[in-house]
Amino acid sequence: MDNSQNLPNVSYEHFENAYFPYFESIQFEFKRSFHYQHFPKYLETMCSFLNSRGGYLIFGIDDTRELVGLNIETCKIDETLLRIDSIVLNRRIIGRHIGTNDVITLNSKNVTTEFLKNSNGLLFLIIKVTPIRASDIIFQLENGKTYYRLGASNFVDKSERFFTQSDVENQVAVIRQENSDNLKQFRKTIDTYESELHSLRLQIKMYDVFMKQMIERVDFSLRNVFCNCFKKRN
Repeated sequence: MDNSQNLPNVSYEHFENAYFPYFESIQFEFKRSFHYQHFPKYLETMCSFLNSRGGYLIFGIDDTRELVGLNIETCKIDETLLRIDSIVLNRRIIGRHIGTNDVITLNSKNVTTEFLKNSNGLLFLIIKVTPIRASDIIFQLENGKTYYRLGASNFVDKSERFFTQSDVENQVAVIRQENSDNLKQFRKTIDTYESELHSLRLQIKMYDVFMKQMIERVDFSLRNVFCNCFKKRN
């Protein structure tokens, strides 16, 4: 089942009134402010969204839905976005198909971030989490805990973690080896193309020399013909 099919669309207009139109729910969680030290808690919400219907984690809205905005310096915006992108790059949240040992990693389509400023100058950070379209995938944090969304809260699954950190490291090693092999093959292909290109350039150069010689011969022959014709007329 496509868990993201009912994910509401959040647009600029939703931030133009005094209050956000949606309440906190299975697909919405609000934070009045953003603090790096609370990042582990934010990861729990993202993990729970991935294991549920997806959702939005929005900073700059308080529990009453009032739009209060964020107090983040402009120079810190890029740093904040990079910190969130590390979820994808550093595999802070990882998953697996149930019944297999295959590790599922997120991509930029699963976790997207955006800073939005409304007409009143209030700044908001929106993290949109879109789950992978498969019901047999479970996501967990790197500490082994799995979270689900129930209403407007996150709940941890206390069952045994479904894979160990060594499983992840082994899978990462496999992925790195595959990438290395693909890179080697790509370089080999490039070398082949470069060799063929070099050969083609030599052929073109030889053809160019040949054509110049032919033109010179034709020119010489034409001169002789004209000269002979001129002599006969005289």
